[in-house]
Amino acid sequence: MNVETPLVAQASALACLARIAGKHPALPGAYLVVSQVVPNRVSVQLHGFQAVEAWREALGVPFEQVVLSRSSRDRVVLEFNTTVRQMGLEAVDFEVYGIEDAAAPEAGAS
Repeated sequence: MNVETPLVAQASALACLARIAGKHPALPGAYLVVSQVVPNRVSVQLHGFQAVEAWREALGVPFEQVVLSRSSRDRVVLEFNTTVRQMGLEAVDFEVYGIEDAAAPEAGAS
């Protein structure tokens, strides 16, 4: 067990998530990672692009900062990064992304 980074080092990230949940209770749930390696970073994995859009709006990220890329032949990723600054707490970096199946090519398309 790594005891070099105490749980309190993750307090800003956890408090930030709690504030977001309180302010946006209908925000889609996510697979969240807060690591002891980088305690002020939150990785937010979502199911689908609509969920990414909801998080983008909640975090106040301009749509120009959202990137669409292909992760494999049949998967695409929509993602953005941002930093949330909170009064009295350390800034928290967010990596937010969602994965969807790539659309099947239309019949007759080449």
